[in-house]
Amino acid sequence: MKNILLRATCAIAIPALVSAANADDNFTDCRGSSTLEISEKGIKVEVANDQRSRNYGLMFRSSLGENCGMVFVFPTSRFRTFTMRNTLIPLDIAFMDANGEILEIQTMQPGVDRYPSRVKARYVLEMNAGWFSSNNIEKGQTLELRSGDELVPINSLK
Repeated sequence: MKNILLRATCAIAIPALVSAANADDNFTDCRGSSTLEISEKGIKVEVANDQRSRNYGLMFRSSLGENCGMVFVFPTSRFRTFTMRNTLIPLDIAFMDANGEILEIQTMQPGVDRYPSRVKARYVLEMNAGWFSSNNIEKGQTLELRSGDELVPINSLK
């Protein structure tokens, strides 16, 4: 099983923590305040960690930057259903367990009401459609959360 490095930092610390290798990453049209690193690929995400932000998600966005997305944090693992109602752009969605292992990846199209997971998920990451395959991110890979120089459990992401 491959490990994926997932590094979350607050927006103030981004310049100091994003490596020079990621300096050319496209963060145009990113609204997120957290930077993640997946398999040495920097992405910027919004954290949806309450009911309101999880319900609203990426609705009404006409675009999403190349390496931008949203991570949904739930209090428990369970089957999840996402909708593309009022979502204008196609998205990839990765369902992850409490340990950060990717259990399922789907591509979602605008206008489709329901995308149920086939697995129980605690974390969900939405990116532009095709992002996971073009970056060789696949089912079975494990996400690790990095806070500064230390690895901490993925469940530290609040």
